[in-house]
Amino acid sequence: MVAIQKPPIGTLALPDDLRSPDSAVFIQAWNRWRGDRVLPSRSDFDLGSIKRLLPRVILLEIRSPTEATFRLAGTWITRVLGIELTGRNYLELGDPADRQERAALLFAEVAQPCGAVMIYPMQYASGRAAPVEVISVPVVGDAPSGPPLVFALLTELAPTGFAEPLAAEVARQLPTGRQLRFFDIGAGTPDIPPYSPRSVD
Repeated sequence: MVAIQKPPIGTLALPDDLRSPDSAVFIQAWNRWRGDRVLPSRSDFDLGSIKRLLPRVILLEIRSPTEATFRLAGTWITRVLGIELTGRNYLELGDPADRQERAALLFAEVAQPCGAVMIYPMQYASGRAAPVEVISVPVVGDAPSGPPLVFALLTELAPTGFAEPLAAEVARQLPTGRQLRFFDIGAGTPDIPPYSPRSVD
């Protein structure tokens, strides 16, 4: 496992078990954008500073307990899923049995601003399986009274250097994550235990 240097910023401490150095790079950039505030705004983004990561980022607009709309989805994610995500509802791209709990966790991340990290299991059409680490942080919307945003990075932990399609049974969906954990960005964390998805028989 690659050692990851934690950013030396006040109350921000990354989880000790992050597996991708890119996750730390992503959070360090977000941390610079916010300055001395709890959260940055969308207008603070300097995407040029994370140009290498952009094919693997998503930006969600949290509109209601049943709607979290993709404002941005990187090209790697679009190629893997085989669909254009911009404008689609994130909460409709997973197991219906998990949607209510997934929505509650997403809202908890913005209600008490905190970061979140999880592992997504990806099963590809070639038969190859690879875990994907997802790290996310909240952002203030373009207008102060507008919906909050969540900015996230996906990193395949066993990369091949190209985006191969998902297996047919999981294509056009975002798999349920494993062990979502919150981490403190300066406002504490919700009193919610790590999320383990239901087992699949």
